[in-house]
Amino acid sequence: MSFKYFQRDEEAIDQAKSRQDRDGTMFHYLAPGRTTLRVMPCFSEKGVWFEEFKEHYTKIGGQSHYLVDPEPSGQFSPFSAHGRFLAEEGTEEAIKRAREFRPTDKYFLNVVVLSNAKGGSAKDGVKVLKVGKKIMGPLIDLDTDVAGGWGDITNLETGRVVTIDKEGVGRDTTYKVKAHPSTTNFVEMLNEQDIDINTFAMHNLTALVEPKTKEELESLLEQLLAVGSTTEEGEVPQVPQVPQVPQVPQVPQPAVVPQVVTTAPTPVSPTGVPVVAPPPVTSGEGGS
Repeated sequence: MSFKYFQRDEEAIDQAKSRQDRDGTMFHYLAPGRTTLRVMPCFSEKGVWFEEFKEHYTKIGGQSHYLVDPEPSGQFSPFSAHGRFLAEEGTEEAIKRAREFRPTDKYFLNVVVLSNAKGGSAKDGVKVLKVGKKIMGPLIDLDTDVAGGWGDITNLETGRVVTIDKEGVGRDTTYKVKAHPSTTNFVEMLNEQDIDINTFAMHNLTALVEPKTKEELESLLEQLLAVGSTTEEGEVPQVPQVPQVPQVPQVPQPAVVPQVVTTAPTPVSPTGVPVVAPPPVTSGEGGS
């Protein structure tokens, strides 16, 4: 038998390398404490500065999974479908478990981090920040509150510097979002740090929303139902109750009577001469 191998697909390998490099450098994760940043303007002809999507979070075998829900794009979602199935059962326990399969609203933003506890600065360029409603809600309110003296916080010339204070971990994490009261010209701010904004490039946030295939999601759901689930970071997994197998009463076994071998006495002839003994006589079950 000969060893088999196939021709290299250089393009596919290069794309994998690009994804690896991109994922390692393009995303920004909020550290505990204060992060000061600037939210970037609209990244495409869609005319919005964020990309909205729905996401399932679960933990299987100690590994976290962040799964884009495919339903908003018109595809079947095994996770959401299972959640509806549980909700339709109507029992208190089923309704509680159904919440574990309900996706949450998430958003991608292009941001430039001006400072944080880890020493981040504008020289790091444009990063992608994933946030939930706790952060996106205040940002949208500020961006649309023209009457209140805010509005258009992403404008390069008249936008606002934003601070996000993060405290706690897991389910106990809290965020405080504030915008600086004064507008700032972001291009001039960068120039003061010898940074040319033309060297920056915004990320296509729409392309980052990549749902897994139906088959992949079904496989993960099957694993999840087998071992339990975690729907929020830091939450202890809940393992499904395993039905108890009824005890089958043991049927008493009949006692085995030990085999007893009785040796017949050696017959003696009237003349006193021994004769050949007969075969052994057996008694009890199990004898042949």
